[in-house]
Order: sequence, then C-alpha cells, then structure tokens
Amino acid sequence: NPLKFILFYNLNYYAKIDNNLVIGGGIQTPTLKDIEGFGINIEMRIHPSKKAPRGFYFAPNFSYNTLTTTRSKSSANVFSIGILVGWQWFPGTDFAMGLGIGFDHYMISTSQSAFSNYDGSAPALRFDIGYAW
Repeated sequence: NPLKFILFYNLNYYAKIDNNLVIGGGIQTPTLKDIEGFGINIEMRIHPSKKAPRGFYFAPNFSYNTLTTTRSKSSANVFSIGILVGWQWFPGTDFAMGLGIGFDHYMISTSQSAFSNYDGSAPALRFDIGYAW
C-alpha cells in the first residue's frame, strides 16, 4: 500500500481461501522521524461475486502497533479496527492493483501518551500494488 508509506512502511501477504474469501496479514513500521515502533495487521476480504481475489470486496480489518516517540520517550499500544469497500483488478497476468475506501477506529492504550490525541475514528484510503501467483 504505497499511500500508507506516508505514515508506515508496510508489507502484506494475502491468500485465497475460496471463491469468496481472501485472508491476509502484514507487518508495518513508522516512517516518521521521531517515532519508532512495530505493528501487525490482519484483513479479511469478502468477495460477493465469488471471483476472489478479483473484483469488489468488503474488508474488515484489525491492527496493533507499539509506538514510542524518540524525543519524550512516550509510548503507547495502538489498536485499530476498520472496514473497507474496495476493488481488486489485474491489469496484467500476475500484476495486481486495488483501491479501497472506508474508516478505521483507533484505540490508544494510555491517556498519558503523546499519542492520546489520535484516539478516535478516521477515514481510510488504500491503494495496493502487488504480485499474484
């Protein structure tokens, strides 16, 4: 997801379970200069057309991040849950692209953190590029 590179470097893997379900997960780390940490995410893509991984999908998702500021050494555990609607297509034989829009709700583990202002909901926009085999 190159759009996510604004905040996190990320790498994900998705596997087709059957014709209407794809399950994936990934790892991520912050790109911002004064923030360190690590995170994981999982996502389930439900394809009503039964043509997974192609076409329209609904995608509930969950992520967990542990973040620390390098300046104040403030840290927090950040959980998020979200939902996307999206479209996955293959402009070439194995090259995959996708676009999703939705929202994520963030829950911060402590109110004493520099991250406490980010507790709440936010819109989500995803643009995926990848390789399928």
